[in-house]
Amino acid sequence: WNESTTRVICQIAFLRRGFIMMNETWSRKLFPWLRVLPSSPVAASPIVVMNNTMEKTDMEEMVGAAFAARAINPKRTKIGRAVIFRT
Repeated sequence: WNESTTRVICQIAFLRRGFIMMNETWSRKLFPWLRVLPSSPVAASPIVVMNNTMEKTDMEEMVGAAFAARAINPKRTKIGRAVIFRT
């Protein structure tokens, strides 16, 4: 874990946001064949951070503060569901 980890997680969250926003219209929810494919596998997969030097709650607080500072909507990228921390 270093100072760039939160920035990388935020950038991946922005990538996921673009993919989710393109597919959140009602027609794309009802008709799966209309959905836009992700630009990379990273956009469609959960973000998993593994660390043995920090506690899970500390990592969640740091990333939560970074999400709030960058105005990342917690409805689209949820900590604990889309961003998973392991110690």
